[in-house]
Amino acid sequence: MSDHHPKLLSDIPAEVDILITMGCNVECPYVPCQHIEDWGLSDPSGGPIEDYRKTRDIIKEKVEDLIQRVKNNQI
Repeated sequence: MSDHHPKLLSDIPAEVDILITMGCNVECPYVPCQHIEDWGLSDPSGGPIEDYRKTRDIIKEKVEDLIQRVKNNQI
């Protein structure tokens, strides 16, 4: 992960295979994709560090589940 960094929307390819949105009560721009999921996460901004850790752990679980579904051709 240390080699990765946030990207601007203009850096995202015109079409992607899988698009994950996080929810967080914000409207996401339209990006053409083959599969889309909204994970409906609460935004921990301004909350205690434990809220950030919980969100991090939820994202980790969801990413691991997504990887397995992709490997098993379930997406």
